[in-house]
Amino acid sequence: MPEFVEIRTEPEEEKPELDVPFELLDLNLLKPHEELDPNELEAFIESVTGSGIFWKAALVSKEGYVILDGHHRWAGLKKLNAKVMPCILLDYVNNPEVKVYTWYPFIIGSLNHLIDVLKNIEEIELIYESNKDTVVEKVESMEAAFGLIHSDTNKKFILIAGDDDPYDLQKIIIKHLINDQKIQLGYIDTIKGAEELLVQGKAVAYFVRRAPKKKEIVERASKGKVYPPKTTRHSLPFVPKKIHISLEKLINP
Repeated sequence: MPEFVEIRTEPEEEKPELDVPFELLDLNLLKPHEELDPNELEAFIESVTGSGIFWKAALVSKEGYVILDGHHRWAGLKKLNAKVMPCILLDYVNNPEVKVYTWYPFIIGSLNHLIDVLKNIEEIELIYESNKDTVVEKVESMEAAFGLIHSDTNKKFILIAGDDDPYDLQKIIIKHLINDQKIQLGYIDTIKGAEELLVQGKAVAYFVRRAPKKKEIVERASKGKVYPPKTTRHSLPFVPKKIHISLEKLINP
């Protein structure tokens, strides 16, 4: 399985580190809102079983107990037969201090092969567009699930659309990309950072996508529907201090 790639280009703002109260919540009470990346899940399980220590509480909305940050910790603990997970409960939907961004998938490998993979996905339609700004605008207005941006001047940019819900189409596409052995999928935090990857030749393309709204996230999770992996990136005005709880206590609370 290829190594998981996640790149942060924006430096963390200077935020106070706070000792925030957490609760040990039943894993079955919590609702995920994103699919998992198998590489990140594997990395978490290796880390927590190697150290025997759980050090980062999950962020969970008070509205519906939706996991905002901590999906792989939640899924990893379930695989390890744990019963509870440390969680920080947040006022979420109407809290302006909690902000939602997205991660931008990028591709390492062959652009031609990537386009061939996309052409063979039956559920989607590829629409070719010469203007990058138009691609971004149509994705933001949900007229397309993804916009494919690259640096090959001989090729147009691509809008990826279809009849299904745009986020469901994203899930289908990402599943194909994860399973393809000729390319590697990574995630980066900003479009500016993604553009730099193209300029530096570290990636052949990246996808633009719309970050969902907080109310949409809670509603979707309450229906048992999830977004693709790493659709959301939440930002708080503080950094929770690390915790130190043994894995054994989460398995046998």
